[in-house]
Amino acid sequence: MKKPKKITLGLLFFICHFLSVNGQALRFPSPFNTESYVMVSDVAPDTASTEISVSFWIYKPLKFTRARYWLSYAIVEEFNHMIIGVNEHDNLAFYVKGGHTQSRTALELSTWHHVAMTWRSIDGLVYIYVNGVQVHSGTTSAGATIKGGGTLVLGQEQDAVGGSFDLNQAFSGSLDQLFILSKILTESEVTEIHEAGRTRLSDQISGGDMLVSWSEILSQPLHGDVSLEIAGKTIAGYCTLNLLKIYADHVI
Repeated sequence: MKKPKKITLGLLFFICHFLSVNGQALRFPSPFNTESYVMVSDVAPDTASTEISVSFWIYKPLKFTRARYWLSYAIVEEFNHMIIGVNEHDNLAFYVKGGHTQSRTALELSTWHHVAMTWRSIDGLVYIYVNGVQVHSGTTSAGATIKGGGTLVLGQEQDAVGGSFDLNQAFSGSLDQLFILSKILTESEVTEIHEAGRTRLSDQISGGDMLVSWSEILSQPLHGDVSLEIAGKTIAGYCTLNLLKIYADHVI
């Protein structure tokens, strides 16, 4: 009778470990604070990208009444090298090397959305997609280059590399499956990613062009009150409750 208990406990430990490192969502707390963030340093060193695609799933529980950002990429020479968030009207905005383009699209609250943003240097063309549908095209920062070796922060906007966060720009909500590529995702590829849902790991998309993968992000320390979640519950809570239940069923 000992064997089933060990298999059950071992399986749950494996599931919890798998969930904790493979594509689960990061939850950024409310109320806003400047202590909660995830940071990836020295991103794609020795690279210079003239094409960028950023793909992610996002859950916004709140309407933002000022500009707030959930992705900030900074280099020593330029803190606003790349930023993604919303403007003061809660509409999606994409900033590249100080320039920006803003959509007229606000995300419906309290539900998951897939968002993809692409930019190319040759003409500065930007496309923004929501749930597989193009909602915006614009131009910004034509001729620019996105340099590697910088610092990526999720949940805050950097006014210095890796810091100088502003409470009024902090993010509250959840992110999942965020990745950055050094190529343009086509409309059909964006649609495919959206239709695959949050269960598809970003690492399966395009390894050769990957600048930052979701598994790399999840391997970093979680600062402040950032937590991992599954189906709206924190992984720590999910695993603790189920381990306690199995322990009670098989040990007590």
